[in-house]
Amino acid sequence: MKKIFSGITFLIAILFLNSAAAQIVDPVKWTFTAVKTGDCEAELVFKATIDGDWHMYGQKAYDDGPVPTSFHFTQSEAYKAIGKPVEKKMLKKFEPLWNAELNFFEHEAIFKQKVKIKSEKTFEINGNLEFMVCNETNCLPPKTINYTFKIDKDLLCSSGQISTSVAVPAVSDAAAPCTIDSCAVARAYFYENGLPDPAATTTAADTTTAKT
Repeated sequence: MKKIFSGITFLIAILFLNSAAAQIVDPVKWTFTAVKTGDCEAELVFKATIDGDWHMYGQKAYDDGPVPTSFHFTQSEAYKAIGKPVEKKMLKKFEPLWNAELNFFEHEAIFKQKVKIKSEKTFEINGNLEFMVCNETNCLPPKTINYTFKIDKDLLCSSGQISTSVAVPAVSDAAAPCTIDSCAVARAYFYENGLPDPAATTTAADTTTAKT
């Protein structure tokens, strides 16, 4: 009976240690929120909550240093990223583990990405990000996670704000109306058929009358 009880106690202890270890190796929790900032414009907010004495690094890359945080967006015709993600102000301290002065976040990290909305229908913005965390004694391997922002109707452009162009065909000179010279047509007819030109006959008669 004692052996059975000891075995159960040992299993419970192992499960507790595994649970504690799982919490230690996953010290960062992410949330993703899209905020409307203007007509056809929104801001994607990446917020990381960092546990305990762990800290996370910004987007700056260091030679022989920690892996920087980076963002990768799935391309889509529904939106366009404006510039690069902007990060909240970080701490700057000497890191004994890296033997260098580095910038990093403690407790919380916020990144914001501006986007131009190009769709009149709801859609999603997807992608992934990579980050790394350390404390004063050790670092965890870089981790990559996927993210999704739902762009609902409240974030879309107002009616008529997405520009559409309609091509208007140019009117060529050939299509412009023309004026027909009826006298010229009549003269050409009389000439081709060998008939006297009435206009010439009338002019000659008028000249004779004037001399008389």
